[in-house]
Amino acid sequence: MNDRKLKYMLNDTSSYDEIYEIKDLFKSIKRNKISFFKFLGVSIFFSLFIAFTKTKTWEGDFQIVLQDNSELKNSLLLNSPISEKLGTDVENIKTKVGILKSSSILMPVFEYYKNQKIQKNKNVDNLLFKKWIKKHLKINLTDKTKILNIKFTDSDKDIIIPILNNISNQYQTYSKKSRLRELELQSNYLKKQISLYRIQSNESLKKVQEFASDLDLIIPREKINIKSDIENSNSGIPNVSSFIIPNVEIENIRITAANEIKEIDLQLSKIRNLEDSELLQYIFYTIPSRGTGVPIDTNELKLIEEKLVFKRKLYRENDEEIQNLKKRKSLLIEILKDRTIGFLQAKKLFLKSKLEASIRPKDSLLNYKELLRKASRDELTLINLENKYRSLKLEEAKQKDPWELITKPTLNPYPSSPNKKRILFLGLILGFISGGAYSLFKDYRSNLIFNLKTLKKITRCKTVINLKENEKSNWKIQINALISRNILKTETIGIQTFGSKVNTKIKELEKVLTQTELKVDYYISDKINDLEKCDLFIIAATLGDTKINEIEKTSDIIQMQNKNIICLILI
Repeated sequence: MNDRKLKYMLNDTSSYDEIYEIKDLFKSIKRNKISFFKFLGVSIFFSLFIAFTKTKTWEGDFQIVLQDNSELKNSLLLNSPISEKLGTDVENIKTKVGILKSSSILMPVFEYYKNQKIQKNKNVDNLLFKKWIKKHLKINLTDKTKILNIKFTDSDKDIIIPILNNISNQYQTYSKKSRLRELELQSNYLKKQISLYRIQSNESLKKVQEFASDLDLIIPREKINIKSDIENSNSGIPNVSSFIIPNVEIENIRITAANEIKEIDLQLSKIRNLEDSELLQYIFYTIPSRGTGVPIDTNELKLIEEKLVFKRKLYRENDEEIQNLKKRKSLLIEILKDRTIGFLQAKKLFLKSKLEASIRPKDSLLNYKELLRKASRDELTLINLENKYRSLKLEEAKQKDPWELITKPTLNPYPSSPNKKRILFLGLILGFISGGAYSLFKDYRSNLIFNLKTLKKITRCKTVINLKENEKSNWKIQINALISRNILKTETIGIQTFGSKVNTKIKELEKVLTQTELKVDYYISDKINDLEKCDLFIIAATLGDTKINEIEKTSDIIQMQNKNIICLILI
């Protein structure tokens, strides 16, 4: 026989061992089915008793939409520079739910509940608010919404709706009070800040005026326009340019004078270095047109030019009259040049005086700008506070609806507990577990071996031959395979039998052994002492009919003799 066939016939039961626990449990229940069904029946009886005798509990519920004051805050404080101080963060909805569960809101409902119970002769003297909330009331939010779910349970069906209506009224009253309280707190805060910033703004402006008076400065007109910038802005905040303080007037005077002096110096340099009388003539014409106010009369020069043009058409260039006119023109140009230079120098002197008068210490101007900037910011903050206070008063005048009820308080038509199906299901599970546990315990106390794994563990033998009643035709093949693989001709086999069922079938086993292909000596006995001279041992047993202590004793004796158990035969 090949190895595959031998392995099949010797039946290595490793796969069987992996699932023996589950099979063992059901086999144990089957062996002890009377006890198992007793436990199961008792458990079902008690579960039904509880399901039909337990006090019924009724449940009612309603839903309400929570509205915080974030819309109010956002409308009043949007883009405000004081928004951080006034707290524009949206109120935590979870915190509000915690408030709605507190005794400050629900204590009147609790007192109403106790009074109703007292009227029905119920003892509620030891009932505390926290225990009442935990046992009867469930308040939670629907995920990712502001919808609040309120559920109330009680054994008194008639009290459910009145309690839910009471809770609804308390929540709506709280929503109105909460809004009014929020408006009141903001109003008080704004009034206090307006008073402080009005004083601060006046002091800042006073410092600017005193500083400007000491240095002979003029307050720039642009500062006054901040208020109009705010009024014209959609957001209520002026442009960034409104915070940038422009040059003060004295700086503009100094810069203008310095630039004009540079221009005069350039004109003087050109006039002094220019030899061309024709170009000088045109310079004289242009200076008055620039608005310099030069008191130079160029009309006579124009008349001489006209006469020269006329005479040159009648006479030659060397004519005496033409020469006289040219000399007169040159003399007049020199006079105009001197007068122009003198006028420009006088104007330069005037501008230098003006420049010196406009010079102020550098730090003083910087300090003045800082004072202007602070005064502007104080004024801006004051204007914003006044605008917010005005908006708050308008908001106070509005009549807002309380929190909206999505569903009205409703009583469920069926009791929420006891859940008879659930109680019965738990009873079945408990009965099965307790009955199964008792069956296993009963098998343990019987001292019998019911599974193959226990038998293999005690005998330290892994080779098993299962001689089934309906497969007697294969017994000979399996025995031949065992003998040819494990036993020599010179060795004798001792077959130790256990259990009454094995003893009834021992003759059939003997008959098979006599018909094996390899003749060996064997001895069969139910006593280990009768098999002392044998070289190898086979244990023949029946599960459920073999005692653990007998197998352990036989196995220990064989191990003490340094002999082996080569096979387990299950009959």
